[in-house]
Amino acid sequence: MIGLAIIEQLAREIGGTVGQQWFYENLPIDYETGAMTNYGVYVVTNQAPITQQNGDFHQFIQFDVAIGEGATDPETGVAVAEKYATDELLDKIYVIIRDWLDDPTNHCTLTVTETGQTFHDVRLFPAQSKARTVTLSNGAIVKQMIAECYYK
Repeated sequence: MIGLAIIEQLAREIGGTVGQQWFYENLPIDYETGAMTNYGVYVVTNQAPITQQNGDFHQFIQFDVAIGEGATDPETGVAVAEKYATDELLDKIYVIIRDWLDDPTNHCTLTVTETGQTFHDVRLFPAQSKARTVTLSNGAIVKQMIAECYYK
């Protein structure tokens, strides 16, 4: 659930809605055709190896981003290339995580809206920079970034 709490926070800071542009543990792919049914940010959480565990919970948060046709610049409303929109969104996520890392006092508390589950002393660190993963059948490019997350 920490992944859901993180994307709720990112959606508030960057824009968008969980379930519409931000997706948790769910890739909206039609497995018969391979086509994306929705575009946006998909977050998957992966447990860190048990050898890396200490007193805090430790997970890797994987961000997969794909923006399809009809992308627009959120500030100007002007149409932009899908690849540009994908890169720009992943860069915004990276900047937030980087800024989180740069501020050692920013050990925040995040709460999942629907359940009220709270995570304390949440710390995010970039673990893998932006990388291209796959090109979908319609030409959309999926890019990925991984962050490391510690929390109580």
